[in-house]
Amino acid sequence: MEFNEREAVKNLIQNKKQRLYLLQLQQARKGINTDPDILIEIDDITKEIRKLETQLAELAVPDPAPTQPAPTSPPIEPPPAPPANPLQVTLEFEPTADRSGARIAWKSWIGGETTSQFTIPYPLAELPLVIKALDAAQHPDHPTGGPQFSAQEQAILDRHGLWKNGRVLADAHRAVGKRIYAALIDDRKGEIALSTARNSALNERSPISYVLRFPEDAVELASLPWEGMRDTRSALLLARGAREIDSCQRYLNMDVGISKPLPAGKKLHILALSPQAGIPESVRGEERDTRLKSWDALKAKGLIDYDELTHEDSLRQLPFRGNCLNWVLGHIAVHRDKVLETLGEPPVMGADGARYTRESDALTADEPGVLPLEELLDRLDRAQERIAAALGRMDDAALSRELTFGDRTMTVAQRAFFLYFHESYHVGQTELLRQLAGKDDKVI
Repeated sequence: MEFNEREAVKNLIQNKKQRLYLLQLQQARKGINTDPDILIEIDDITKEIRKLETQLAELAVPDPAPTQPAPTSPPIEPPPAPPANPLQVTLEFEPTADRSGARIAWKSWIGGETTSQFTIPYPLAELPLVIKALDAAQHPDHPTGGPQFSAQEQAILDRHGLWKNGRVLADAHRAVGKRIYAALIDDRKGEIALSTARNSALNERSPISYVLRFPEDAVELASLPWEGMRDTRSALLLARGAREIDSCQRYLNMDVGISKPLPAGKKLHILALSPQAGIPESVRGEERDTRLKSWDALKAKGLIDYDELTHEDSLRQLPFRGNCLNWVLGHIAVHRDKVLETLGEPPVMGADGARYTRESDALTADEPGVLPLEELLDRLDRAQERIAAALGRMDDAALSRELTFGDRTMTVAQRAFFLYFHESYHVGQTELLRQLAGKDDKVI
């Protein structure tokens, strides 16, 4: 029989993949306790397979097989081929009856499927306070600015190790991240599933894509800052090591259609909005540099394009009667002042909002009284922060208090809801106005 080198190489690849599959199963079962010899052999076989596949591609396609081939042994069934990078690890959460935890179904090609139990590391009644503390720690003016805490709330945060010297700890995100990580690996099955994926990714020098799926009503589970999880050394889900940065995606399983994938060859187009929100200019600059560095790497690979919305973009005029984006945003901010007035709070726009009042002349240029786009976004953020804080302090009696406007009477709650309706009307206009600026697709 004539020797067929191409078939010989193909069979050799199949045999080595079969051996690799068996070794990877051992690694999946043993997790962090995997024998180093197994990890070394996995690495060696992976390299050998790549060399053989290169050799196979270089060999000419053989002549058609003879009509009566000599009997051969049955071919070895090849193992499932691993997907292209990155390694995807899916965690599907099923809340417990009391909503204090979940059953997690882990799914990945390296570890197969397994389940573990997870308990939320904070009492459900105190979880919103922990999230509030994380928000406060990021505020540039904390503890004087941003979310405030009562004596009772401070005591609870102190008990959780998140409060010291009259403020939320600056590294509160690390403390919370470690608590979530410890809860995730408290079940040995969860620890093995996670360590198997991490070890495999490190061995292959590939990134990991963590996909977290929650039921629509699993509010407590979905609100946890999963991206901040940390082991004893570093952040977990966004760890980099010698690989590309990992990613983490959250999904709510809702009974609605999802967006179609981008057509082949079409890039994701990102529009970046960066409100001031009281953030120091140095911090804003550092954040922008970091963001653009990450996006430029993706752009160089042909995966995305991006734009930043500018003040000049906000002044572009419609081809028919109507106002520009700058006026619409300023008008929304003026009416948030009205919400604040209704709730007994001081305004944010005040006299600066004169150019944006109802029935004012169309804004056609960068004239006196026009605020820069970034300033408007900052005012909107500050107004919303005050509105949320004021509503949090009001009880049913305060919301039922009656107000008089001319010959009309309505409660505080009715007035606030009407202004909310008014704002939603104008928010819808911003979709068309950003399209006018030539900035479309995904908005971040």
